[in-house]
Parts: sequence; C-alpha cells; structure tokens
Amino acid sequence: MKKTLFVLLVALFMCSGVSHAAKDRYILRFGTTLTPGNAIFDAVDYFTKAVNEKTQGRVTVQLFHSGQLGSDQILLEQVISGALDFACSSQVNLAAFTDAFMWTSFPCLFKSPESAQKVFQSPIGDEMWAKLESLGDLKVVHWLDYRNNRMVCTKKEVRVPDDMKGLKIRATSSPIDIALLEAYGAAPTPVTWGELYMALEQGVVNGMLGDWMYMESAKHYEVLNYCLESGVGVGGYVFQVMVTNKKKFESFPEDIQKAIMDAGAEAYEKLVKEAKMANDSYRDRYIREGVLKVTQSTPEEDALWLEKAQLVWKDNAQYLPDELLNNVLEMQEE
Repeated sequence: MKKTLFVLLVALFMCSGVSHAAKDRYILRFGTTLTPGNAIFDAVDYFTKAVNEKTQGRVTVQLFHSGQLGSDQILLEQVISGALDFACSSQVNLAAFTDAFMWTSFPCLFKSPESAQKVFQSPIGDEMWAKLESLGDLKVVHWLDYRNNRMVCTKKEVRVPDDMKGLKIRATSSPIDIALLEAYGAAPTPVTWGELYMALEQGVVNGMLGDWMYMESAKHYEVLNYCLESGVGVGGYVFQVMVTNKKKFESFPEDIQKAIMDAGAEAYEKLVKEAKMANDSYRDRYIREGVLKVTQSTPEEDALWLEKAQLVWKDNAQYLPDELLNNVLEMQEE
C-alpha cells in the first residue's frame, strides 16, 4: 500500500513538473499575406527563427504565409481579438483601424526610401507608432520597408496623369489611395491582394500601384506590360507594419518581450541590407528579358504628377495638416 502511494506521489510530482515546464513554453502564430520569394518575406521568416533562437527554444513562432489565414484586415482583426499572435500588414490597410499612418501614403511626399526612413525614425515617427498603440489592442514590433516608392504598373503605357483616364486601377481600403487615383483620373477599383492576379488577368482592373518585390513574388509581371518609375513617388510610399496583441505581449516574461523586439529590429536591418539589391535585381531582369517595359518619367512629366498630388494633400488636410506637411518636407532637406 505504501509502495503504491509512493509511486502515485512520484507520478503526480512528475506530471506537475511537466505542466510547469509547458507553461514556460509558447507556441505562437504569425499570419501574413506575404509570399515566399522576396526580401520582405525573408525578413519575416528571419524574425520567427530569431525569436526561437533568442529564447533558447522556449518560443516557437509558426508562420502562415500567402494569406492562409486571410487578408491583411482579417489578420489584424484576429490580432486585436487575441486569436492570432502576430501579423504583418501594409500601412495602407491599417486605415480600417486608425488614421495614424494615413499621411505616409500621400503621393509625392517622400523623395526616396532614405528620406522616408529619416522621418519615421524621428519624433514624427514616434508619434505615429504611439498613436497606433494608444488604441490599446496592438503593439508595434517593427516596420519593414520595401525600399522604393510605388510605381504605376499597367497594361497600357502611362507617362502623365492624363494617360490614366478611364483606367481601372486596383485600390486598397485607404481613402488616400482612392483619392490619389481619382486625382490622376483613374477609376479606383477595390480588389484584395489575393484576388489581384486574376483581376489583372481577366481585365477586372487594368493596373495597380506596385513595387518590385511584390511584382516578383506575386508574379504580376506575367499579366502587366508597363511600369512607370517617377522621381517624385507618384504611387505613394508603402511599408509593412509588424504587430502583436498588446495584452498578450505584456503577459510574457520580460526576457521574451525583449527577444521579440530585438528580433523585429534585426529583421528590419536584414531587410534594409537586402531590399535595394533585390529590387535592382528584379527590375534589371524584367528589362533584360523584355518582360516589362520600364519607363522613367522626365522632370516635366514629374511636375504634372506633383501638381495632381498636391491637390490630394490639400483635399485631405485632415490627415496631413500644414504643420506636419512642412515638418516632413523640411526634414528631408536637412
């Protein structure tokens, strides 16, 4: 009897130990619409592995890519509810939840990726991240930069805004995206990212505001003919924001919180080093193989785009007040 009781007590102790160890381990899920084959996806993949390494295997982050768990908006809703642990969304798709990032996608606002990052890493950027977190549900882990302004990518050649008249161009949920396309004379047409390839192929839309990385991974070059690169960023700037559920994040031990934030910063640095090289490689290959006709706008053509863009600035001043606009422009001149 005593031997039996001893065995039961030992078994109970061992089970208790296993249970306690299980509580110290976390299996987390990361959802994204990103697809393998570009530097941004590689940065997200690096993040998941770095968290595991920095926590000595206590945290496993499972990556669900290519929209397996839904669109950007659905993923963000899941993170807010706590049903999903991490998500990565373009800042334009955050418009459904906050206007904190609205001004960042205004056309012709940033001269270059470098000038955009200068602004994002300033007190202006700090206020932007804090505004998102003030909603109480989301925590910004880091942002991931495409390293180029969006281009106008279409089935027929476009060089000036007048060439956009009558074209159905894919629009995101951002009112700025819609406003800039309307200012250019195009017909904004909402299409989710996962449906875009087929929409381009079937003529539901005639073009998109694109970038080289997504062009490559989503194979949109197969159903487009022309891309216009401009010196003023006619398509507006775009980047990804990596977020987690704020309450869940704060429930983790401090060392795990630090591991997550450090992994996010490292993923960003990895992307900065690799993105420009990747963009140049994709662009050069498309031109060399005759896949796309890539044109560069002239200063005179850029002036026409800028004129239309400034109308968008003026008509949407609630998102880009004069003080913010002046600060952003002046910072790029320093």
